[in-house]
Amino acid sequence: MGGTFIDETAAWEDRIRRTAAANDIPVPVDGTLTYGTNDVARKAERFREEMQCAAADNLPEYPTAMQKFGIRYKEPWSFEHERLYEGTEEVLRRLHERYRLGVIANQPENARQRLLQFGVLQYFDHLTISGEIGYSKPSPTIFRETLRIIGTTAEKCVMAGDKLTNDIAPAKKLGFRTVWVKQEYGGMNRITDQSMAPDFTVESFSALPEIFLK
Repeated sequence: MGGTFIDETAAWEDRIRRTAAANDIPVPVDGTLTYGTNDVARKAERFREEMQCAAADNLPEYPTAMQKFGIRYKEPWSFEHERLYEGTEEVLRRLHERYRLGVIANQPENARQRLLQFGVLQYFDHLTISGEIGYSKPSPTIFRETLRIIGTTAEKCVMAGDKLTNDIAPAKKLGFRTVWVKQEYGGMNRITDQSMAPDFTVESFSALPEIFLK
């Protein structure tokens, strides 16, 4: 969901800003990193840079940046800042006319309600939500449970997601074909070996019909 067809850009910026405002994060001053500034924008930029570095190293972005700066309190996520990427509903409508669509997502239990509010819940035939079943990606259990429930095999499925670590690598290992939707922090991941090399790569969710509807 997030980073694949839900645009989390504004939500991340809000969380980063609140994290910077609440914590003492070092910023560059005269070529050295110095603590003690009250400049929230500069602290936010420093935290954001650390998240980007974590993404490039295929690490969880926010927790890794928190650990880097010794931050223990995780600022809550603001769902009200989420938006669908432009053209998402049209893409889902077109794909749903030909394929069964599903979601395998690390999301809280309000995921269904949010999809309903976005007006796209009707396009999905099945949802596997980590907050509902107690398993999360990249655990193979969440993928296997999905296959069991819908009654199919991995070889008949394609996994499309923004993270090489959570989406592409575990799905590929089980036999799914994969599409890397190279967006947001997940789009900064790096392919380090063939185990996480996707079958297809697109720069946006809106490009999926180019693969599936030719």
